[in-house]
Amino acid sequence: MINKKIKQITLSILSLAVALALLAPALSAAATDYDPSKIAYPPASKLNIPTPEKYELPNGIKLLLIEDHRLPLIEMSVLIKVSSYYDPTDKAGLASLTGTVMRTGGTDKMTGDEIDLKLEKVAAIVETYIGEDSGGAYLNCLKENLDSSLGILADIIRTPRFDPEKIDLAKVEMKSGISRRNDEVGGIAAREFQRLLWGKDSAKGMMAEYDTVNAITREDLINFHKKYFAPNNIIIGVVGDFKTKDMKSKLQKAFGDWKKTEIAFPPVEIRKEAPNSVSYIFKEDIEQSNIRLGYIVPGLQYKNPDYPAVSLMNFILGESSTARIFKEVRTKKGLAYSAYGRFVFSFDEPGYYMAFCQTKFASTCLATDTIIEVMNGMKTGNITQDEFTNGKNALLNSFVFGFDKNRKILEKQLDLEFYGYPADFYTKYRDALENLKIEDIEAVSKKYLDTSNLTLLVVGKKEQFDAPLDKYGAVAEIDITIPEPKAEPMPDATAKTIAAGKELMKKVIDVYGGIELLVKNKNRTEEYTLTITMPQGEFSMEGKTYSIYPDKYRMDMNSMMGSMIRVYSGDTGWAEMGGKVMDLSEAEVRDAKKERSRELTWLAENLEKITLYTAGDEDVDQRKTTRLIIKNGDEHIATFSVDKESFLILKRNYMGKDAMSGAPIEQEVYSSDFKAISGTSVPFKTVIMQGGKQIMEIKMKKIEIGTPISEDLFQKKSK
Repeated sequence: MINKKIKQITLSILSLAVALALLAPALSAAATDYDPSKIAYPPASKLNIPTPEKYELPNGIKLLLIEDHRLPLIEMSVLIKVSSYYDPTDKAGLASLTGTVMRTGGTDKMTGDEIDLKLEKVAAIVETYIGEDSGGAYLNCLKENLDSSLGILADIIRTPRFDPEKIDLAKVEMKSGISRRNDEVGGIAAREFQRLLWGKDSAKGMMAEYDTVNAITREDLINFHKKYFAPNNIIIGVVGDFKTKDMKSKLQKAFGDWKKTEIAFPPVEIRKEAPNSVSYIFKEDIEQSNIRLGYIVPGLQYKNPDYPAVSLMNFILGESSTARIFKEVRTKKGLAYSAYGRFVFSFDEPGYYMAFCQTKFASTCLATDTIIEVMNGMKTGNITQDEFTNGKNALLNSFVFGFDKNRKILEKQLDLEFYGYPADFYTKYRDALENLKIEDIEAVSKKYLDTSNLTLLVVGKKEQFDAPLDKYGAVAEIDITIPEPKAEPMPDATAKTIAAGKELMKKVIDVYGGIELLVKNKNRTEEYTLTITMPQGEFSMEGKTYSIYPDKYRMDMNSMMGSMIRVYSGDTGWAEMGGKVMDLSEAEVRDAKKERSRELTWLAENLEKITLYTAGDEDVDQRKTTRLIIKNGDEHIATFSVDKESFLILKRNYMGKDAMSGAPIEQEVYSSDFKAISGTSVPFKTVIMQGGKQIMEIKMKKIEIGTPISEDLFQKKSK
């Protein structure tokens, strides 16, 4: 039986081989004649977009409902007319912070952590946000858990608790984003190009800074929520396994007793034209220029009758891998890996055009010129039939993917309702797209493409460019340095306090062994246990540091999660984690140097260059101390609290870096348990505080001063 089966399979294979041999010449000819540009696309089928049922609750909440009984799931989206545009200038970040802490900060009935646990048990998701042009919330849950999940969502929207600890945590996360905003060149270029277009001080150009985030209070969040969150300012969309009648009833129960409120929206001015400008940003750690150019187009909204034609022009000009910009910049000239250009539409604001590419420094202006030439060439009316047909078919055939799920359909319908567009907008757009002619594309190309009033931004190294940027106009260099938070005001120095400060510092230096000993003992090795206090609890690790004054420092840390090495040597630094070696940024090396300037050895060597003055007394750990302010020029280095009897430094105050976010923050460093090592006094316990809370404790186990340290420890490992 088995042999018979094998024989049948063998005969089938032989028959197939004979058939393929007979077909081979025809297949070869077909392969030779194959031309992808001559593929005949079938007409795109008509798309029937389901229309959600609309309903309005008595208090003004609008509902859009789509039944979908294929899975026992419910998805709910909430849109709220609220915006980061409404942030006060001195409290930029307020809207975003409000949107975050509405969810994390709990409600009148439950804490945020309790909400997390309850949702996790039933595999439900509830999120909230406030963005540039709207705010919202989202719910995803099983049908059987709708009642409890909807109750949580309603409470979050209506009665958020705004827990102070969650506000602090959200601020840390926001400041972490600020501290990292210059890490990626693409993020820098995108952000600064938008600020150039719309104005850096405008609602669209305003950015959260450390000071604006620090200025936000819990009361600000409460008032912001109270001002804009009202039933007559909300649209709710639901898709999933429900009966429309039942869903209306559930939403009425959850939101029906919420009273209408009159809302006074602040005026928001958005400019309709940006001045011609050429701007440059220097970034050291990049190997290519990042180029962005464009301009504002006031009437470029989706409701513009030219929207379908401009969409197709986008595809032909720069929005695909077959587009003209891509072909010229990458395929023909090999100047960039990617390049594109497109008109960006909006529902209710001015639109804009933007082109982008990254290229080597030595082809910066050539790539820029090429993009401009392609834009100008598009205006001459030389669109080919292939470009038109292929672009049109691509848009028509991809259109369906925006409506292949009821969730996508609901989101689009919510947008139309939110911005006051007709429900059949997308159907009419597709019909208009299908009826376009080449003449329509040529007309909008001439109408909207304009290279005479460009906003040009280049991030790179201008000394390596192929030509000066001023060939495009006067160049303005943009400083992207992140502003440090304002320090607490300090008392002014007087001749008397300066004299007292110098005298006090000399006594401090003597207690720690004197200048000669401090300078002589350049080598220092320390072993210790470091305990970090986080919102989730305490986390301990073992550490060992090697330092050679003035510019070499190595820290080795070991914990249950693995090991880490961090090294600073001169003007460079590197780190190793998980076997991966990486360079430290300029900012990290700069911060390390600043840290060394707070060491007593550096202060002793620079005693005549720095400014020292006393600023009153304070109690530290029940001991009387004198506050000694130390400045280097206008920069505050630190304030020491010096024991009046022992002249030991019991506390240091300075602007440090938050361990969680990397943002600048005022830190207090308390030293105790002093012991004599190699003729100097060393604290064996150090506690670091910020915001009135302990964040770190260091307990010394062993210290060696003056013993040899191998220079090899500071050599960068191969990656």
